[in-house]
Amino acid sequence: MEKENVRQIILDASKSDLGGFTLHSTKNAINLDFLSTADLRVEYYGGEIEVEALITGVCNLVQMPLETKHEVYDQIFQAYLSYVEELGYTSPHDAIKDQELKDHVPPTTSDDISDLVKFFSITGHSRPTDGAPVLSVRGDTAWESEHGIALFFENGERLVKIGNLND
Repeated sequence: MEKENVRQIILDASKSDLGGFTLHSTKNAINLDFLSTADLRVEYYGGEIEVEALITGVCNLVQMPLETKHEVYDQIFQAYLSYVEELGYTSPHDAIKDQELKDHVPPTTSDDISDLVKFFSITGHSRPTDGAPVLSVRGDTAWESEHGIALFFENGERLVKIGNLND
């Protein structure tokens, strides 16, 4: 997707007043091939990120090489294993049996984890410390239905954190 296409999608975003904040949300979707995910809307709050920085960051995400997929899903899988451990389970199999995941096969590698994640949006932010643009790719997971997952990319170029929808 060309930068001008991304620019037009972002500039055509609808605006919603949320009690003093204006949420901009794109009508058209962006596809990130490296996540095998289609139809991600782009969202940002007016004044929280410069529009040009958002456009550049989204373009960087769109152009991320397909090889990045394995690195990102490896990190998602490690985050999943940490989640399982934090809950006191000794293995993903125990977590699957105990939670609402009885229809899922426990992931044993990063290749398996993609079936348990569904991304739905890209949200633009500015880092509070220095104003640098950070984009989060947000989604739902089968193992954490309440808090989901968020992948934070500095300027849309480098994965710097995996958190949840509340981060």
